Amino acid sequence: MRNLQCLLALSLALSPVLAYANFIWPPMLYLLSFSIWWVVVGGLVIEGLAHKFILQQPIRKSIWVTIGTNAISAIAGTIILLPLLLDTPLINWASGLALNVVLVVVVLAIPLVNFAIEFWAGTRIWLLPRARRTVASFLVANLLSFGLVVYAILFHVKVPG
Repeated sequence: MRNLQCLLALSLALSPVLAYANFIWPPMLYLLSFSIWWVVVGGLVIEGLAHKFILQQPIRKSIWVTIGTNAISAIAGTIILLPLLLDTPLINWASGLALNVVLVVVVLAIPLVNFAIEFWAGTRIWLLPRARRTVASFLVANLLSFGLVVYAILFHVKVPG
């Protein structure tokens, strides 16, 4: 998820598209704030350590699994969310959903989709066993790193106003 946010932040910075302030998506606050870059690094470290200890594998393998699964998740997330970041009719539709149940469900589904993509990549590409321990590793890793993102959003992002 952190790599996704970095890629999206870069694409937002390079995009000549107007920002829509009424589009309620808390992770976008994180994307727009480079002052909390430490969340990306911290999230990767947390995930790497979780994989190291829960999967009981060498640190080098944990690093590659962490970087690789997050890169795949970032690419997939960028492709999935790209229509919401460009000036398309979908952005106007999504903007009108502020505080709508559908939008809340979509926002809450982001960590679940991220978990699913990373678990799939870990078991299919890095050939981790499809076992409870692997599920636990990706679940703990993603919950802890998502917690870091939430912490950063709540306590470090200054919203102008």
